[in-house]
Amino acid sequence: MAIAFFSLLATNELRAQLTQPFFHHYSTANGLPSSETYCVTQDRDGYLWFGTDNGVARFDGYEFKTYGLAEGLTDVVVFNVVEDSHGRLWFLTFSGRVFYLENGRFIPFAHNESLVEIKHRVKYLNLIDVTADGTLVITTMRTRIYSINQNGEITNLDKSPNPGSLIYYRNLPGQQFGRQGYVHNFNNYSPALRGENMDISILKNDGSISTNVLPNDQIRFKNIDDQPFYSPNYLAYRPVDDLTGEVLNIIDGQIYYHSASNEITTYQHGHSLSNYAIPHPEKGFWVALGRGLGLLHVYLVDKPTGKVIQIDRSLSGVSVNHIGYDEEGGLWVCSQDRGVFYSPNPNLNTYAFQNGDNISVPVALQLLDGDHYLASYDSREIINHTIRDGSTRKLKLIFQKVTTAYDLHYDHENQLTYTTNGLYDNQNQHFTSFDKLIDITESGIGYVTYLKRYQKDAHSRYFICDSNNAWYFDAAANMGSIHKVFDDSTRQHSVKCFGQDYQNRFLMGTLEGLYVQGPEGQFVADDLGIPALNTRISSIDQLLNGGTLIATRGAGLVYLSARGKNTISEEDGLVSNIVRGIHQADNGDIWINSLSGLSKLRLALNGDIEELRSFTTHHGLASNEIHDVDSYNNDIWLASGGGVIDFEEVPLNTVSNPPIITSLTVDGDVISPDSLDFSQGQHDLKISFNTINYQMLGKIPYRYRLTSTDEWEYTNSRTVEYPNLSSGDYRFEVQSRNQDRIWSESNILLLSIPYQWYNRWYFYLLGVLTIVVIVAGIFKLREQQRIQKQKIQDQIDDLERAAVQAQMNPHFVFNSLNSIQYFILQNDTKQAVYYLSRFASLIRQTLRASVKGIHSLKDEVNMLEIYLSLEKLRFKEIFDYQIELNPDLPAATIKIPPMLVQPFVENAILHGLAEVDTGGLVTVTFSGSPQEIVATVVDNGCGFDPAASITSDSMGSRITQRRLQKMGHNCSDPVPERISIISSTGEDGRPHGTTVTLIIPGINQ
Repeated sequence: MAIAFFSLLATNELRAQLTQPFFHHYSTANGLPSSETYCVTQDRDGYLWFGTDNGVARFDGYEFKTYGLAEGLTDVVVFNVVEDSHGRLWFLTFSGRVFYLENGRFIPFAHNESLVEIKHRVKYLNLIDVTADGTLVITTMRTRIYSINQNGEITNLDKSPNPGSLIYYRNLPGQQFGRQGYVHNFNNYSPALRGENMDISILKNDGSISTNVLPNDQIRFKNIDDQPFYSPNYLAYRPVDDLTGEVLNIIDGQIYYHSASNEITTYQHGHSLSNYAIPHPEKGFWVALGRGLGLLHVYLVDKPTGKVIQIDRSLSGVSVNHIGYDEEGGLWVCSQDRGVFYSPNPNLNTYAFQNGDNISVPVALQLLDGDHYLASYDSREIINHTIRDGSTRKLKLIFQKVTTAYDLHYDHENQLTYTTNGLYDNQNQHFTSFDKLIDITESGIGYVTYLKRYQKDAHSRYFICDSNNAWYFDAAANMGSIHKVFDDSTRQHSVKCFGQDYQNRFLMGTLEGLYVQGPEGQFVADDLGIPALNTRISSIDQLLNGGTLIATRGAGLVYLSARGKNTISEEDGLVSNIVRGIHQADNGDIWINSLSGLSKLRLALNGDIEELRSFTTHHGLASNEIHDVDSYNNDIWLASGGGVIDFEEVPLNTVSNPPIITSLTVDGDVISPDSLDFSQGQHDLKISFNTINYQMLGKIPYRYRLTSTDEWEYTNSRTVEYPNLSSGDYRFEVQSRNQDRIWSESNILLLSIPYQWYNRWYFYLLGVLTIVVIVAGIFKLREQQRIQKQKIQDQIDDLERAAVQAQMNPHFVFNSLNSIQYFILQNDTKQAVYYLSRFASLIRQTLRASVKGIHSLKDEVNMLEIYLSLEKLRFKEIFDYQIELNPDLPAATIKIPPMLVQPFVENAILHGLAEVDTGGLVTVTFSGSPQEIVATVVDNGCGFDPAASITSDSMGSRITQRRLQKMGHNCSDPVPERISIISSTGEDGRPHGTTVTLIIPGINQ
């Protein structure tokens, strides 16, 4: 490795160190109507109004809206804007005319011509107030104070016998941008008295002041001594109590500060063109200067030698016309030719070090005491800054390896400054690089990437890392004993940081995650059971409570202790999961820096979050890029992309302003949210809203929903659209979040879209009734049709049954007549007469049953008895018969169609017993139940061939089967199963006997 030569020169150099708040700039490019702005005021709704030489601009935090000639403002050069007690805004123009704004139109004051006449005499008018009855209060260049009422009556309120006296007012309790007690002289804005006491003050040319508190109707003046009096350029007043206060008086470049205890301090600042002055809310005064001299912050600094005035200058090169605070404490500056400047937090001083034409960016910071700090810049310079007077001393390094020092640490006890380049001995003003300090035989130290100090008990331990190695040493040993933690075998780790945990184990942070040193000294990848530790590690810090806090680039923070562990991320309120560094102040506050802002953290011993708050440019930071954090006596300083910041924590803003509904568009037409009148049917809705929060710089998160049961929708847009929104009642609500992540209350817009006539409840009721009537009518019609059809079907069935029975009766009659004929031919008159009598009885029963279509089971048995007796008479001794009726069957009440069994009895006689000469037997049995009667006809004849169809047996069988089909068409059982004909087999294998079984459904009456 080449030998590095270096030298250190400590020189006092007059370098430009700009100390100022951070300002945002608004110009015509942002929508301002002109870069020449004269005044600013904030109305009760929070809007800012700017008077320019090209109209009035209203600012809502997002955009400027211009009012001018089109709205009736005939003179567009506006010098003053004043809000009256009724909320109307009044505007004084260059011509001397006054206008007020009403319903978007400028209305001229009725007596403007009188004001024009006054202006011609005095050349300058200033509108300071408008009373409740519409009376204007104005001042002039010659300290005259006038009022002009609605009748045009002009009153000179200045009754001083001495024309050289100076009068100014303090409103009790007056408000300018929401703050109390601002008093200014004649030529700029000051709230006048509204029925309260006012201070009347006379200031001499030596800066002394006399003050009286008088009733409003007893304005009088003290005579000034015979000393010559010079009119001041400007006055500013800060009240201390009702009778005393602090006054800043500027006369021809001489600043007079008059304290509440009557002490007077003077300072010559050399600039007589002061245009405006107001008190700083906490310390000193702001003074606006013309001719590009910018803005002065004048305040007192206590020193052992006494009080001296310190002046910080801001906005160099800008001619300032007017300044004021908004309700959130932001400072607004109106310029002559550069537009408007805004500082969200003017209490944060930013120190920007200018190196030639460029502003150097600090990357590391170390506070030496309350008035000095070291800063390392991206220009590879290390500067010792003196805060009080702004002087700088550069540590100039000349050697071959010139690198930016990304870490700085100052050892107060040994007066040593540690940097990533080496060690600086402040006493001897000598610098030594680490190449010379660390004796390495195998390999030299590379580019130092990490330098960290750990406080262990009563002494400090330092860790130094290059990309492949790590060393540690004790500060008390003055680097006399340096320990190498691991050897070159771990080069692949790409070391980024190093440290120890609460168990005193060595931890190594790499690009790939965390490594832990084992018992044998080797480092092993170990995420300790926490997935966040598998990503890049940027810092490892031991906290005052003994725990260890590990920062990652992408997974937030990991806390480890004997009592617990925790992961902290953006979901918990951390400003970013990509953490660059950690600093713990003496009071235990942990400050987390990132390229997205700053976070403040407090942890319990078990890792629970006690406090977590984040800060960004929305809180007044000059930049969100925070490279380093350091503290001295718990005062926090930041090295940021915008310079070194003397950070002052602003109070937590627990109140977030709710959004304002700015417009409602329905079907392309803009309507007022206060007078919603929707027509029936679907509509296209567009709702626009806005929250006034200037600190958020137009980057306000919103959430909204259409009904209270909906989930929140999140957006950064200020417009929500609902196309084809159907009829119904809706409760649209929208909220906004402030810079401290506090959600506002909801702004609720109730929407009621009427239903179409066919969507009304009565229409639905009528529709339901109509449908019910139609359905009932259809059912009734179908039921009538079914009944009619059933009647027709019943008639058809009756006719069919009659026809079937009519087919059966002639067949039976034919057979019976054959029998009678047989007896007559045999000359058996007695049998013929008996047979004819029985036959007549059977015919009468058959005719009666044929008419009714049904008869009882008892009648069926009687008819079979008559029929079998007749057949037995005809066939003599060939067969005999038996009829058996189950006594459990109620034969008299069971109804069945007539003559169902008779055809099968007839078949048994004529066919079954056809080959029998004697000993034939026919048995008829009735069993079953009233619902299903089982009729069995058994003969002992010759049987039948099963292959033959039963339909070929006889006409009676066919007729009976058709009758059973008619009876059983609504039954679930198949019809063929209701007639069973079985032929038995004899010993010779031939058919012998036949059994016919009929299942007859009972008929319900």
